[in-house]
Amino acid sequence: MTNTITNRQLFFMLLLTLTGGTVSIAKTMAATVGTNAWLVLTATSLLIGLAAAMIVSLNAMHEGQMLFDYAPSLVTRPGAYILILYYIAYFLFILSGLLYDLTRILHYDFFPKTPQWTFPLAGLPVFCYVAYKGITNLGRLAECVGIVFISLGLLVHLLMAIEGRVSRILPLIDPDRLSGFFSGFKSALFSFFGIEMLLVIPFVKKNKNSRKPAKAAFLSLLAIGAFYIIVVETSIMKIGIDDIVNHYDALVVAIRDTSPKGLEIISRLDIFYLTMGLSGLFVSMSIALMAAVEYLCRLFKNLSRLLITVCAGAFCYVLFLVFSGIPNFFEIYPEIGTYLGLFGGILAPCVLLLIARAKKRGGKAVPHGS
Repeated sequence: MTNTITNRQLFFMLLLTLTGGTVSIAKTMAATVGTNAWLVLTATSLLIGLAAAMIVSLNAMHEGQMLFDYAPSLVTRPGAYILILYYIAYFLFILSGLLYDLTRILHYDFFPKTPQWTFPLAGLPVFCYVAYKGITNLGRLAECVGIVFISLGLLVHLLMAIEGRVSRILPLIDPDRLSGFFSGFKSALFSFFGIEMLLVIPFVKKNKNSRKPAKAAFLSLLAIGAFYIIVVETSIMKIGIDDIVNHYDALVVAIRDTSPKGLEIISRLDIFYLTMGLSGLFVSMSIALMAAVEYLCRLFKNLSRLLITVCAGAFCYVLFLVFSGIPNFFEIYPEIGTYLGLFGGILAPCVLLLIARAKKRGGKAVPHGS
């Protein structure tokens, strides 16, 4: 099994991994910073873009290796095992949280009579199969789904903008809401975490310019930030900040309220968007599971990849059931995810990169190969 993906596939994997939180981002941004949302999202995308480029640079220094392979040379073997266990737990937590989020939306907005515990059972076997096949096949799938995701997403939000009111997103900079910038920034961070999956990509196909993968990662995050801005701004234009704040699934409400004249054939845009969103979440969840499986396979080398994948999927379902029994977990999940992501997506890679560069400058060659 090869572990190569192209820069284009890297972009779409990042896009679909991060945009799993699209449904809730309009509400969180409107509640914390109002019409200043575009400013907060721009700043956040720049920061996370730099973090993504940093992770890719770290991987490029250890070509052909994953974090599990080169971490012992940077933080000792015990430190490496602690770090790997952290990432395994983090990826499984994210997947279980996405299952919870998706189930909540499907149950309350589309299938209220269907028991919530049944939704993950329909999706987990598919996620397990895709994760089992590995990153190369997942990259190809992400590329196919991502093209449709962007095309349909931009079309839906264009129709929302046409029916919306520009006055609702004014003023573009509201001095009265600038005090909430930090809170909005913290809320926005959660929607960008998922870049940690870059740590399970051993390398991207070689380019003439070795900096291209890092540049591709940075530009990908800027593009994702632009997409988030479009989502939030068109939602505000369509139903206004007050209505967005009062709905957990504000984006779905805004889309459902959109009825394009002359396009009655797609008058139910919420179903249209749901199909697109489900495709994106499908890839996003598969990537999270694949990331956990890759590390688990390195830890338990004597067990088959298939067995590890099935056990990881079953564990996520149990974790989902636990989450479902916690009152208002949908409010707790982003808070926990943000702090976990700060460590896994920014702090840990930054420290590892600094150590790797210090060793390189000190004359210690960074080991290559498996």
